[in-house]
Amino acid sequence: MTRDIVRGPMASRYERMCGGVLQVDARSGALRTRWRAEAPRRRALARDINDARLLRDGLRMLRAWRRTGEVDVRLLAPLLPAASAFTSACWLAAAQIPRGQTCTYAELAARAGRRGAARAAASAMARNPLPPLVPCHRVVSRGGIGGFCGVAQRQQHHWAIRLKHALLRRERAIGPYTSTPAPRAIGRAQQRRSHS
Repeated sequence: MTRDIVRGPMASRYERMCGGVLQVDARSGALRTRWRAEAPRRRALARDINDARLLRDGLRMLRAWRRTGEVDVRLLAPLLPAASAFTSACWLAAAQIPRGQTCTYAELAARAGRRGAARAAASAMARNPLPPLVPCHRVVSRGGIGGFCGVAQRQQHHWAIRLKHALLRRERAIGPYTSTPAPRAIGRAQQRRSHS
């Protein structure tokens, strides 16, 4: 369901999805999206006609993503902001994870050309400028669902982690996040108690 917060020429649009709100924003010739717990009340007007056109193009891609779960990487690549070569490679690799599938941060790092750089891949996903067009929710940790929107996996009741679960359920994605967390994810005090 789409809800317009802004009328007329606009730079921001809000899409409700899986219990979260996706803010699609175009400003100064750049498209950006981000998840929020709820839509803010502020109004934003487009600075120029290019922003409105970019927003329209972004919304068109988002609607296509809703229908198919896929995005044309050739159309997506020019919309991504400047970043390091590895970060950009991570974003593009994540965009190619098919709907209904997941991969781990380590697998994503390998796909982006740097085996063993799982933490750097997780950092790239935390800075994802265009969710869900770059579907960072499909990237999970080896021992659980992983973080989302910069929120750590251990905060299971946070709206962002619940949203990641909802997005994966919506896509019927089965992956490593369904397994129980690895022992290293449990604090040392809890490990001692569980072994006594």
